[in-house]
Amino acid sequence: MMYTTLPLLISEMSLPILQQLAPWVTGDQVSGEYFIAGVSNTLIESLECKAVGELYGYIRGIYTIPLIAPVDTLIVQTVNELMHYQLYKQRDAANLPDKISELYKGAVKRLQSIQKREIVLYAAFAVEDADQPSSFQFISPPAKFPAGFTNSYRRGITLP
Repeated sequence: MMYTTLPLLISEMSLPILQQLAPWVTGDQVSGEYFIAGVSNTLIESLECKAVGELYGYIRGIYTIPLIAPVDTLIVQTVNELMHYQLYKQRDAANLPDKISELYKGAVKRLQSIQKREIVLYAAFAVEDADQPSSFQFISPPAKFPAGFTNSYRRGITLP
Protein backbone atom coordinates (compact mmCIF):
# COMPACT_ATOMS: atom_id res chain seq x y z
CA MET A 1 0.00 0.00 0.00
CA MET A 2 1.23 3.48 -0.80
CA TYR A 3 0.10 5.81 1.96
CA THR A 4 -1.61 3.64 4.55
CA THR A 5 -1.30 0.32 6.33
CA LEU A 6 -3.68 -2.14 7.93
CA PRO A 7 -3.00 -0.86 11.48
CA LEU A 8 -3.77 2.69 10.35
CA LEU A 9 -7.01 1.56 8.72
CA ILE A 10 -7.95 -0.34 11.87
CA SER A 11 -7.29 2.81 13.91
CA GLU A 12 -9.60 4.74 11.57
CA MET A 13 -12.35 2.13 11.97
CA SER A 14 -12.46 -0.99 14.10
CA LEU A 15 -11.30 -4.36 12.77
CA PRO A 16 -14.79 -5.95 12.95
CA ILE A 17 -16.23 -3.12 10.82
CA LEU A 18 -13.34 -3.42 8.36
CA GLN A 19 -13.90 -7.19 8.15
CA GLN A 20 -17.61 -6.61 7.58
CA LEU A 21 -17.10 -4.01 4.84
CA ALA A 22 -14.21 -5.79 3.10
CA PRO A 23 -14.36 -9.50 3.94
CA TRP A 24 -11.69 -11.85 2.65
CA VAL A 25 -13.04 -13.88 -0.27
CA THR A 26 -11.78 -16.87 -2.19
CA GLY A 27 -9.34 -15.73 -4.83
CA ASP A 28 -7.69 -13.08 -2.67
CA GLN A 29 -4.05 -13.48 -1.71
CA VAL A 30 -3.72 -16.14 0.98
CA SER A 31 -0.80 -14.55 2.83
CA GLY A 32 0.13 -11.25 4.40
CA GLU A 33 -1.37 -9.06 7.08
CA TYR A 34 -4.71 -8.67 5.32
CA PHE A 35 -5.25 -12.40 5.04
CA ILE A 36 -4.41 -12.85 8.72
CA ALA A 37 -6.90 -10.11 9.61
CA GLY A 38 -9.60 -11.63 7.38
CA VAL A 39 -9.73 -8.60 5.09
CA SER A 40 -9.81 -8.57 1.27
CA ASN A 41 -6.50 -7.21 0.08
CA THR A 42 -7.83 -6.91 -3.49
CA LEU A 43 -10.70 -4.65 -2.43
CA ILE A 44 -8.56 -2.58 -0.07
CA GLU A 45 -5.91 -2.01 -2.75
CA SER A 46 -8.51 -0.98 -5.34
CA LEU A 47 -10.12 1.44 -2.89
CA GLU A 48 -6.73 2.88 -2.00
CA CYS A 49 -6.10 3.46 -5.72
CA LYS A 50 -9.37 5.44 -5.89
CA ALA A 51 -8.48 7.44 -2.78
CA VAL A 52 -4.95 8.16 -3.99
CA GLY A 53 -6.32 9.15 -7.41
CA GLU A 54 -8.61 11.66 -5.74
CA LEU A 55 -5.70 12.94 -3.64
CA TYR A 56 -3.50 13.33 -6.72
CA GLY A 57 -6.26 15.25 -8.47
CA TYR A 58 -6.00 17.94 -5.81
CA ILE A 59 -2.21 18.08 -5.31
CA ARG A 60 -1.08 17.56 -8.92
CA GLY A 61 1.09 20.48 -9.97
CA ILE A 62 1.71 21.53 -6.37
CA TYR A 63 3.72 18.57 -5.09
CA THR A 64 5.85 15.96 -6.82
CA ILE A 65 3.77 12.81 -7.37
CA PRO A 66 4.12 10.18 -5.97
CA LEU A 67 4.93 11.67 -2.60
CA ILE A 68 8.26 10.50 -1.21
CA ALA A 69 8.55 9.01 2.29
CA PRO A 70 8.22 10.29 4.92
CA VAL A 71 4.69 11.32 3.93
CA ASP A 72 2.94 14.06 5.88
CA THR A 73 0.55 12.61 8.47
CA LEU A 74 -2.20 14.81 7.07
CA ILE A 75 -1.97 12.90 3.79
CA VAL A 76 -2.14 9.54 5.59
CA GLN A 77 -5.18 10.69 7.57
CA THR A 78 -6.90 12.01 4.43
CA VAL A 79 -6.26 8.81 2.46
CA ASN A 80 -7.63 6.74 5.37
CA GLU A 81 -10.75 8.90 5.54
CA LEU A 82 -11.29 8.64 1.78
CA MET A 83 -10.89 4.85 1.98
CA HIS A 84 -13.29 4.71 4.93
CA TYR A 85 -15.85 6.56 2.80
CA GLN A 86 -15.18 4.32 -0.22
CA LEU A 87 -15.71 1.18 1.88
CA TYR A 88 -19.16 2.34 2.96
CA LYS A 89 -19.99 3.67 -0.50
CA GLN A 90 -19.18 0.42 -2.28
CA ARG A 91 -21.38 -1.44 0.20
CA ASP A 92 -24.48 0.80 0.06
CA ALA A 93 -24.10 4.18 -1.65
CA ALA A 94 -27.76 5.15 -1.18
CA ASN A 95 -27.75 4.75 2.61
CA LEU A 96 -24.49 6.28 3.77
CA PRO A 97 -24.43 7.20 7.47
CA ASP A 98 -24.24 10.95 8.12
CA LYS A 99 -21.00 10.46 10.02
CA ILE A 100 -19.35 8.93 6.95
CA SER A 101 -20.67 11.66 4.64
CA GLU A 102 -19.30 14.32 6.99
CA LEU A 103 -15.97 12.49 7.15
CA TYR A 104 -15.74 12.59 3.35
CA LYS A 105 -16.76 16.26 3.16
CA GLY A 106 -14.08 17.11 5.73
CA ALA A 107 -11.42 15.22 3.76
CA VAL A 108 -12.40 16.97 0.52
CA LYS A 109 -12.41 20.36 2.25
CA ARG A 110 -8.89 19.63 3.53
CA LEU A 111 -7.77 18.67 0.01
CA GLN A 112 -9.25 21.89 -1.37
CA SER A 113 -7.32 23.85 1.27
CA ILE A 114 -4.14 22.08 0.20
CA GLN A 115 -4.92 22.89 -3.42
CA LYS A 116 -5.50 26.58 -2.57
CA ARG A 117 -2.23 26.47 -0.60
CA GLU A 118 -3.96 27.40 2.64
CA ILE A 119 -2.41 24.22 4.07
CA VAL A 120 1.21 23.48 3.22
CA LEU A 121 2.35 19.89 3.53
CA TYR A 122 5.69 18.60 4.63
CA ALA A 123 7.02 16.94 1.49
CA ALA A 124 10.40 15.44 0.73
CA PHE A 125 11.59 16.06 -2.80
CA ALA A 126 13.77 13.86 -4.94
CA VAL A 127 16.87 15.88 -5.82
CA GLU A 128 19.78 14.56 -7.81
CA ASP A 129 23.12 15.03 -6.07
CA ALA A 130 21.32 15.83 -2.84
CA ASP A 131 24.63 16.36 -1.05
CA GLN A 132 25.31 19.37 -3.27
CA PRO A 133 23.72 22.76 -2.58
CA SER A 134 20.80 23.58 -4.85
CA SER A 135 19.90 26.87 -6.40
CA PHE A 136 16.78 28.34 -7.86
CA GLN A 137 16.05 31.17 -10.20
CA PHE A 138 13.22 33.66 -10.25
CA ILE A 139 12.25 36.32 -12.73
CA SER A 140 11.24 39.75 -11.50
CA PRO A 141 9.48 42.29 -13.67
CA PRO A 142 11.55 45.23 -14.95
CA ALA A 143 11.51 48.44 -12.93
CA LYS A 144 8.78 50.90 -13.97
CA PHE A 145 10.58 53.96 -12.67
CA PRO A 146 14.25 54.94 -12.70
CA ALA A 147 16.30 54.55 -9.54
CA GLY A 148 15.75 57.42 -7.08
CA PHE A 149 12.41 58.37 -8.61
CA THR A 150 9.99 60.06 -6.21
CA ASN A 151 6.78 61.93 -6.64
CA SER A 152 8.57 65.23 -5.90
CA TYR A 153 10.98 64.55 -8.77
CA ARG A 154 8.05 64.25 -11.14
CA ARG A 155 6.62 67.67 -10.14
CA GLY A 156 9.89 69.39 -10.85
CA ILE A 157 10.74 69.92 -7.22
CA THR A 158 14.36 69.26 -6.49
CA LEU A 159 15.46 68.00 -3.17
CA PRO A 160 18.62 69.33 -1.45
